[in-house]
Amino acid sequence: MLFSGLAALVPLLALSTPVAADELAPRAGGSDAWHLDWLYTIVKERLDPIVNPNGISSHVHRVVGGSMFGANYNSDQYLSAKCTSAGVTKDNSNYWMPQLYWRENGKYISIAADIRFYYFLSRNSPDEPVQPFPPGLRMLVGNPNAKSLEDTGMTLQSFIYTCQNQHYTSNSQDTTSTNFNFDYTCGDGLKTELKFPPCWDGVNLYLPGNKHMAYSDTTQYGKCPYSHPIRLPGIMLEYTWQTQKLRPGAKMNGNLIWANGDTTGYGMHGDFINGWDYDVLNQALNDPTCVGLGYEIPMQQCKTLGQYMDTTGATAKACSIQRGLVNETNNGIDGVAVSSLPGCNLPWSSGAKPTCSPAVTNPSLPSALTGSDGAYAISDKTQYVSSFVQQQVAMNNGTGSPGIPAFDDSAASKYDAGKWQEVACLRDSSSLRAMQYAVNYTDKALTPAKCQQFCYTYGYVYSGLLGGNNCQCASSFNASQYTSDCNTSCSGDSSQKCGGNGVDVFYNPTLVGRPRINSDTQYIGCRKDGGDGKTLNAASVQNKTMTPTLCKAFCKQKGYTLAALEYGNKCWCDNAFKAGGQPYPEALCNTACQGDTSLNCGGSTGGMAVYNLSLSAAGNIQANAVVASISAATSASSKPVSSSAKSAASSTTAKTSTASAAAASGSCPAAVTVTKTTTVTPKSTAKRALDDVKPPSRRSKGKRDFFGRH
Repeated sequence: MLFSGLAALVPLLALSTPVAADELAPRAGGSDAWHLDWLYTIVKERLDPIVNPNGISSHVHRVVGGSMFGANYNSDQYLSAKCTSAGVTKDNSNYWMPQLYWRENGKYISIAADIRFYYFLSRNSPDEPVQPFPPGLRMLVGNPNAKSLEDTGMTLQSFIYTCQNQHYTSNSQDTTSTNFNFDYTCGDGLKTELKFPPCWDGVNLYLPGNKHMAYSDTTQYGKCPYSHPIRLPGIMLEYTWQTQKLRPGAKMNGNLIWANGDTTGYGMHGDFINGWDYDVLNQALNDPTCVGLGYEIPMQQCKTLGQYMDTTGATAKACSIQRGLVNETNNGIDGVAVSSLPGCNLPWSSGAKPTCSPAVTNPSLPSALTGSDGAYAISDKTQYVSSFVQQQVAMNNGTGSPGIPAFDDSAASKYDAGKWQEVACLRDSSSLRAMQYAVNYTDKALTPAKCQQFCYTYGYVYSGLLGGNNCQCASSFNASQYTSDCNTSCSGDSSQKCGGNGVDVFYNPTLVGRPRINSDTQYIGCRKDGGDGKTLNAASVQNKTMTPTLCKAFCKQKGYTLAALEYGNKCWCDNAFKAGGQPYPEALCNTACQGDTSLNCGGSTGGMAVYNLSLSAAGNIQANAVVASISAATSASSKPVSSSAKSAASSTTAKTSTASAAAASGSCPAAVTVTKTTTVTPKSTAKRALDDVKPPSRRSKGKRDFFGRH
């Protein structure tokens, strides 16, 4: 599965079915997401390798994806599929829902469907990329026996029916529900949507009840729970059933039935078995043309995936099952009536599922459709996840982690162990986290000092203890809910307390503004970008040879006391933080400067390397030399500087002002007397070149970057 390199972005494909205008437009200001519109039915039969491995399923499923689909599931076997009915050729996964039928006059008519899926790519934290599906992963959502939303085990956000009317116009009359019995026609079809949980426990490839997976605190957005720390793509499977073509003008109520006999609609369910080329999906999840955009794109706009797209749809449409079919004559051709649903599936709206008399005999299962079933857990718990996530998986399983330093009492003075002050015991819930944590792990041998050392190492000012074994690190916390429930003994020392149902929060003031990587005396640490260009935005410049020295000189020459670097080439200036500015982990400010790769120029995922120019500078760099350096780097087309210009005297004027600290963020010392020195060189080519450095052009309207900034 070697990755062969990037190719040119393929053109947008002609859609096989109409798509609403709002679905084609990028969705700005949100999280990353992909969608695939070229997804075709490959088979319709009674097989379900998750629920009925090497057997006949109780009801018919409409399946899309790889041609190796059968009664068993083995990752290596499925990866060898000769083709896929998906538009991206490196995805041999299979996705399915039960078949939906139209019921009339004692007959059942199989309804055709247009199918697509979405991958939602929200992150647990900015520095933690979404991980590829591990080989062998299986998922199942919904409950075939459900007769109410509560029975499904799902939420309003993850289980949706949409009766589409004027859907492809700006005057959409769509109506949503949790069942399919709409008392009116669906002029543009009946859409069914299921959202799969995106959070994996890191070990199990399938558990009954889908317990190896969990929803994040806001279904597919927000953070994953401690028990399931690994973020995978959040699948939304979407089938649009063509009811308007089968029975134009007919109401839905009383006319629909799922393949298992359910007439309520609550029995909708969906399955997924992974057949992705791991290396390609991993590459895409780290490709800046695919993620970090802050909005939704068609899969073909991701360069990594674009080179593997079926640009005509012909191959995907022509793909057929290669292992044979279940020999059952009444599966039903779309649009053709049959006298009974395949299997024992009588109409069923409440109570126990009705039985058949006489019993229905299942067809024989061809041997080619059977085979060995793959593993249900991974043996190497670090094989398929990043080093960042390996730390959490290892600690969850009590194996330790080389990424987390072992606690050493003799090293206590190095991380200011005695400086941690208890703040409060705070109530914690999925709807309101006590701490806005960026890093957390579960440890079977946790102590307060061990957690504090961990947070210190990663540069966080707050550490939190929860449930006796969970450590959280953050730059801020929510102080709105207090509790006394922090009395659970620590997993590593029963004589100490490590939170409880509440989070016991500690604070280390020595970490505020404390530089640890950068030895420059003006450096006040990595700070959080508040987004939308609001953090420091009085002036900015982008430069391909950016360094801290160039940025500081630019801001000083513009008359500002704070200089911040971001993205390796961007410089921001201001006199105070206007949003954000909280201390942030130094690890999030480690993007190499484009002008000197041995230095760091902030981060690319929310970290700004900030300098306070009012502090004493190490060394005595001449401002004019720096200005000239910027001029040379950014004004290649400008005229050479004459010898007279080079020797022109510069006059300077000094102004004194007082800068107030942003106390809440611990940004700058309060009441600092700042001397602004503005170099005035009226006809200096160097100064003209510096003034001519323009901020980067805005992105096209509607598109935003990772921070929501246009």
